[in-house]
Amino acid sequence: MTTPGSTPRRGFLANLSKAMAPPIIEDDDPSVPLVRPRAVLIAAILVGIAAVMFLFNGIGTLVNIESNLAKAEQAYPTQLVEIQKQCAPYGGIGAAATAPAGAADDVVKTVQSCQQVQPSVTNEMRDNFRSSQRTPSLVLTAMGLIAAAAAFFLFRGVPWARRLLVGLVIITMLVTMLLQISNVFTLIATLFIVASVLMSYLGKGGVYFAKALLRQKAAR
Repeated sequence: MTTPGSTPRRGFLANLSKAMAPPIIEDDDPSVPLVRPRAVLIAAILVGIAAVMFLFNGIGTLVNIESNLAKAEQAYPTQLVEIQKQCAPYGGIGAAATAPAGAADDVVKTVQSCQQVQPSVTNEMRDNFRSSQRTPSLVLTAMGLIAAAAAFFLFRGVPWARRLLVGLVIITMLVTMLLQISNVFTLIATLFIVASVLMSYLGKGGVYFAKALLRQKAAR
């Protein structure tokens, strides 16, 4: 597929097809040192940036749990006023809230929510808040450490670092679906890791790691 013009040029689909083609390993001379292509260097840098994003997000949230809890406690009275207005037609909050006879399911659910509202912040609510903040923070910190290790070994030209990247992408997807951890930082970091996977498996990066793998097997 070519684009119109005086000089034929490869179209997008042709370029994509070429990029997706498996790497062709030409005669490899083991005595000649492998030269790391720019694609691998860029991939390692992108993974390193993703690691910094994960660590910044995870450690930053972990450190600020108590300050965030204090802000949430300060905002609770204002939120409670709005909740009391919504629960007033059903008798108020806590045990005072009752559903009228024959009430619809949505009304019953609203009343049940009103019954669970506390007039002030309790220790149980504080513990739940800490847990809701601590678990995602630890997960993101662990992902940052894995990404940092993957960036290091990718830069060193270790073939299995690519599989570590693929596993990290899968972990990121599972974390997003199961723990609902998703923000600008995690989104950009995930895109960087996906781009790094493509650059390390396709094109010059794919050839580089394929040769590295063949030399590794030959050395055994």
